[in-house]
Amino acid sequence: MLTSLDIRSVASFCEAGVRLEGLGQCNVIFGPNGSGKSTISRALSNLSSFPSCRVAWASEPKDVIVFGRDYIARNCHPSRAMPGIYTLGGDADAAREVEQKESEREHQRTKSKTAKECLEGQEGQPALDSENETFSRNIWNKRREVWTSYRSLTFGPTWSAEARFASAYYARAEQWTGEEPPARTGLLDQGKTFEHDPPMAAERLTFPPKPSVENSVCERLRKPLVPASDQPIAELVAELGSADWVKAGLPLLHQSSSRCPFCQQPVDQSLSSRIAEIFDATYESGIDAIRRARTIYADEVEAIDKWIADMSGSPHLDAGASKAFSAWVLLHQRNLSAFDRKLSAPSSKIELEAEGETFGMVLSFITEANAKADRQTNLSENFALERSAWQEAVWSRFIADTRADYTSHDARRKPLLKKVEGLRGSIAQHEAKIAELDREIAELRRGITGIEATADAINDLLRLQGHNSFHLSPTSGDGTYAVHRADGSSAGDTLSEGEQSFLAFVYLYYHLSGDHDNAAENIGRVVVIDDPMTSQDAAAVHTVAAMVRKLFEDACAPGGRISQVIVLTHNAHFHHEISSYWKGKAPAPKHWILRKSTGVSSVTSHGTNTPIMTAYRALWDEVNDSATVPVVLCNTMRRILEHYFRFIGGIDWMSGLDDLDGPDAFAFGALRRSLNDGSHGYLGSEEFYFDADAGERLRSVFHRVFDFHGQGPHYEMMCATRKLRES
Repeated sequence: MLTSLDIRSVASFCEAGVRLEGLGQCNVIFGPNGSGKSTISRALSNLSSFPSCRVAWASEPKDVIVFGRDYIARNCHPSRAMPGIYTLGGDADAAREVEQKESEREHQRTKSKTAKECLEGQEGQPALDSENETFSRNIWNKRREVWTSYRSLTFGPTWSAEARFASAYYARAEQWTGEEPPARTGLLDQGKTFEHDPPMAAERLTFPPKPSVENSVCERLRKPLVPASDQPIAELVAELGSADWVKAGLPLLHQSSSRCPFCQQPVDQSLSSRIAEIFDATYESGIDAIRRARTIYADEVEAIDKWIADMSGSPHLDAGASKAFSAWVLLHQRNLSAFDRKLSAPSSKIELEAEGETFGMVLSFITEANAKADRQTNLSENFALERSAWQEAVWSRFIADTRADYTSHDARRKPLLKKVEGLRGSIAQHEAKIAELDREIAELRRGITGIEATADAINDLLRLQGHNSFHLSPTSGDGTYAVHRADGSSAGDTLSEGEQSFLAFVYLYYHLSGDHDNAAENIGRVVVIDDPMTSQDAAAVHTVAAMVRKLFEDACAPGGRISQVIVLTHNAHFHHEISSYWKGKAPAPKHWILRKSTGVSSVTSHGTNTPIMTAYRALWDEVNDSATVPVVLCNTMRRILEHYFRFIGGIDWMSGLDDLDGPDAFAFGALRRSLNDGSHGYLGSEEFYFDADAGERLRSVFHRVFDFHGQGPHYEMMCATRKLRES
C-alpha cells in the first residue's frame, strides 16, 4: 500500500512539487479539469518514466492498476480484441472439488470467527486485559508511594511508562528466587548517595602510636626504692620506713646550719655525712631511670595527643570515637601522675594502668572509619557499578514487598491466560488451514479457468445501465473479447465516448476480480481511478459510484483482492456519491483538493472530512429553481463561482472574460455588475434593473463562465442532479 507520493518537475507540478502524505486504504482527490489529476495517475502507472517523482510503500503490491485514458486505449478499444478476464470455467469435476474446498474453507472461517468472538468476548482477552491493567495500576501506585523521591534513579526508563513497568515487573517477578533483599530503610538512606555526583576518594586514617613502657620500668615502679643498707643508720631508716622523709629533709639540713630542722638540736657533722651516704649512687640512678622513663612516656603521650587532634576532624569517625579518645587521654594523664608520685615518693609502689581495653576501643573506631573511607573510595572509583547494584536491590526489594499482590494476581491471571492462549492457538490453526485451502483452490483453478463468465457479468451490467446496443462476445480459442452490436456485427469505432468509458470501467471492475493471466494471483493491488465519469451522463453516476464503493469495501477487507484505492475526480456529484454513502464505515476515506493557480498545481489535505459539502448542491438547487428571484439568484451565483473556482480550483472566475466581445461581453459585464451589486450593495434603478427575463439571462451568462473555463461538464452535471431527484 502507498503511504506517500511526491510529484514534481512534471507538467504543471513545479520543482518543489506536491506531497500526498498519509494515504489510506481509500482516498479521494478532487480537482477541476487541468489541475493535474491525469499527471498523478500516469506517474503511478509508470514511475520509471517519471524519475523526479517518488513513492513510499507500507508494503509493495503485486500490481498497480490505473484506470484512465491509457487503460481504456489499452484494454477497451472496440475495434480491437480485448484481453479476456479469466474466471471459473467448465471443468465440472474440478469445479465441484473447488466448491467442496471452498465450503470447507468457509467452515474453517466460521470456526475461526467463533474463536475470535470468544477471544474478544468478556470472558476472553478483555478479562485478561482488565486483570492485568488492575494489577499494573496497583503496583504502579505502590511504587510511587515509596520511591517517588528517587524517581530519577529507580526503575530505569519505566518510571513514566506504566505498560513498560508492568512488563519489567513480570519478568523479574517470575524469576524471583525468594532471597531476602536489603531492607527498605537502608536502601532509602543509601539512595541519597546516588542523587549527586560521585564522591571524591577518601584518605584512610593512620593508626595511633601506642606508648611502649618497658617491663623493667613497670617493675621499677612497682618496687620501692630504698637507701643502701650497709650503714647502721640505714637499718634505722628502713625500720622506720622513713627513707622518703629523710631524703626530703637532707636539703633542709644543709640550709639550717647543721641544726636538725625538726628538733633544732645541733647535728654532728659525721651524722650528716652518714645520712647522706645511705642515698648512694645506686639510689640516685634508680631515681634518674624513673625520671627518664617518665620523660619518654610524656613524649609518647604528647604524640598521641597530636594524633588525636589530627584524627578528630575525620567525617568517617563515629560519634562515640571522641569519648574513646577522651578516655585514652585521661588514662595517660593518670599514668603520668603515677610517675610523678613515684618520683616524689621513690619508696612507694606504683602500678600503671593497662591500655589494652581503651586502646582497643580507639582501634575499633579507627578500623571502622577506614572501612567507611574504603567504601567511599570504592564508590568514587566504581560509582556507576555501585549505583546499578543499588538499583537492582531496589527492584528486588519492591518485588519482595509486593509478592503477596503478585501471587494473588497470578492465581487469577493464569486460567485467563490459558484460555486466551488456547483460543489464539485455535485461531492460528484455522488460519493455517484456510491458507492451505487457498493454495489448493488456486491450484485447482489454474486448470479450470475461463473468460466466459466474466463476459456474461459485464453484459448483464451493461443491460442494467441501458446499454442494449452492444455487448461482449468471447472469441474462439485466443482468450479475448470482441465488442458486437445487437445484430452480431462488430461495433468497431461506433461506440460513443460515454459508452466506451462506461464499458471500460465495468471491464476494470471485473478485471480486479479476475486477471488477464489464468494463473495470476490477484491480491494486494493498488487501484488508481482517474475521472471515471468523463463523458458519461448523470444516470451513470450511481452505478459507477456503487462499484467504487464496492472497491472501497474490498480494500478495507483483510487479504482482499485490493489493498488500496485512489480516486481522482472533478465531478462534485460523483464525489458526494462515493463519500457520503460511505459515511460511518471504517476506515473513512482520505480527501484532498487539487488546484492549479497561475499555472502551478498544488494540493490541500482535508483528512477524513469531505471538502465538497451538501450546501454547495443546495446553492445549485436555487440556481435551477425558476422561481428564485433575481436578487437572491445573484448572491447564489456569486457563492457558487467563488466556491468552485476560487476555493476549489484556485482561479479567478472573472479572469480572461474581459476579452469577450459582442453580446457575450455585454452579458458578462451585466452579470459581474449584478452579482456584486446584488449581493453586496444597493441596485440603482438608473444603472440596472431586473425585468421578467433577468433570471434566464443571468443563468445564460453563468453557464457561459463555466464553458469559458472548461468546466461545462460540471455545469451540466449540477443542473442534471436536480432533474434526477425530481424524477
